[in-house]
Amino acid sequence: MKEFQKKRKIRGALFSPFTLTLLALLFVFLLVSAAGVYRKSKMASSKSDEVKVKIERLKERKSELEKELNRLRSGFGREEELRKKFNLRKPDEKVLIIADKDGKPKEKTPEANPPGFFPRVWQALENIF
Repeated sequence: MKEFQKKRKIRGALFSPFTLTLLALLFVFLLVSAAGVYRKSKMASSKSDEVKVKIERLKERKSELEKELNRLRSGFGREEELRKKFNLRKPDEKVLIIADKDGKPKEKTPEANPPGFFPRVWQALENIF
């Protein structure tokens, strides 16, 4: 009989309102913690994917720069770049300038970036009026 009374006291202590409330709070705390860890895991996964894409782009950029560097290391590449940027020529070379019908030579303009959205809108409005 004492054995049954002892089990009854243990069950009474385990299923008391205080113990059940404590277990419920512990369950809610663990649930919230697990949700936070899951959210951080998803964020880390997306960041990892972004970093992988960025690494691929940087590898491609590196290979392009290495190709350009190899081209510039050659004599032909250096000469081509100097002619393009500084309009240089060799001592025994002659330059031919082609003029328009007006007799004015065309000026070589550097390749400019196309105008942005707002300059194009402004230009369109100017053309209308």
